[in-house]
Amino acid sequence: MTLFDQTEAWVPYEQILGAGTHTVTIESAEADTSKNGHPQVTLKFRNAQGVATDWRVITEGSFGHIVQLAKSTGVHPSDEEKAYFDSNGLKAPKSWLGRLVGKRVAIVVIEEPKWDDATKTQSRVQGYLPPGSDTTPAEDRAGTASAAFSGGSQQVADDDIPF
Repeated sequence: MTLFDQTEAWVPYEQILGAGTHTVTIESAEADTSKNGHPQVTLKFRNAQGVATDWRVITEGSFGHIVQLAKSTGVHPSDEEKAYFDSNGLKAPKSWLGRLVGKRVAIVVIEEPKWDDATKTQSRVQGYLPPGSDTTPAEDRAGTASAAFSGGSQQVADDDIPF
């Protein structure tokens, strides 16, 4: 008998959060390094409907996501933590990441084609909002940004969002 015949099929037990805006709790926040050598933050989120993970690579061009995360959670880096970002090549300080754990935040999840197979889609955390912002009208979740995410009452196509 082969290993294939002896092994039970793995059944996923957690639903991955799909497209939309979801208020979640940050379960973990860890500093990593991306495969291209850039600083990265790995964030794991959970609510009653499911889970999501965000692998946020930090560059000067993407640093606005880190600012958005801080503002949306209310966990602002101290002056020392800000200096740590600057003096350590944008690597996130563990002290700041530790304070994110347990905080609530709304995440904006989009469905996009997989990078290696455009015929398949994957969920990706696009950005962050203050908790409770997941009252996005259904039509907004179907391809446009919510008014809360775009900063006003005007609807903005996903292609017009600068990240």
